[in-house]
Amino acid sequence: MKLYSLHRIYDGKWDIILHIRRNPEWAYHYEPRPDIRLLVEQNYDLSIDEMARLLLAQVMDCEAVEVATLSGHGVHIKKSSYDDETDQRSF
Repeated sequence: MKLYSLHRIYDGKWDIILHIRRNPEWAYHYEPRPDIRLLVEQNYDLSIDEMARLLLAQVMDCEAVEVATLSGHGVHIKKSSYDDETDQRSF
């Protein structure tokens, strides 16, 4: 069984949801969330798809990411299980 934790970040421009895979031995207890806000702040001026690809590449064990502007435009990108390519969908 695959276990995921969801991390959601809102700021003045972005609405970000990260799907981070948990270790199968993960115990059901509180874990501190990764410091993703600093990465978002340092790359604030990127486009939507550049931000999504950066988060997918930089956040450890992240398997899917949804990045949208607060106006509603966004992308959903996930790592492919077949190779290193990513699957990208706009919404």
